[in-house]
Amino acid sequence: MNINDMTDARKDIIFRDEDYKVKFKIKDGDSIKITSGYDGEVLIRKCRFLDETHLNVGSTCYHVDEFMERMTRVGNKYEPIPNQEPKLDILISEPGKPPRDTEIPMRLDAIRELIGGEPEIIGNDKFSAIVKGANGNGVILVCGIKGDDLTSLHPYDAQTQKRELPARVAAIEEQQNSEMNQDDSDMAMNAEEYEKMCELMAENDESEGMEI
Repeated sequence: MNINDMTDARKDIIFRDEDYKVKFKIKDGDSIKITSGYDGEVLIRKCRFLDETHLNVGSTCYHVDEFMERMTRVGNKYEPIPNQEPKLDILISEPGKPPRDTEIPMRLDAIRELIGGEPEIIGNDKFSAIVKGANGNGVILVCGIKGDDLTSLHPYDAQTQKRELPARVAAIEEQQNSEMNQDDSDMAMNAEEYEKMCELMAENDESEGMEI
């Protein structure tokens, strides 16, 4: 399946206030600004969606209420950072190297640059899609998938794909080679049948000529 457009299909991460109401939302992979209540130090932390009530802030996992309670207890302020460029958190697999995490702008040209050609989905399941360049450079990307849209790969799925990607790609390539061989076989059979038909027609022509 070819990819012709990019839509921001990233999930929303919810942050609550002291009344346990929604304070603000950001997209999976965006960052927040945390201002220390002690000395005013400002920290920028990237956030990842885990499920409807859990998130990673930096490298730490929180329940959404737990994060609010901890920030409130020490007097920290937290707020979204406006006008962030949408980005995808994905895996990249380069020839001869193990898959690794990377972050790219949510643009088709960014994907084309990585894979060296027009992107196409060569395999997918419920949560992820394997993207390769048509006549590309051998680089493979693993993205999240939501409906028909590519999105960020869930952190848990990323760990699974790091282990399973080589076997998964090998199975896809084996199936594609089998289909190509079957197509070649079908073409050869069609050519043979055509030759036989031509021979029969020639024999019929000769037979009709003899009767005349």
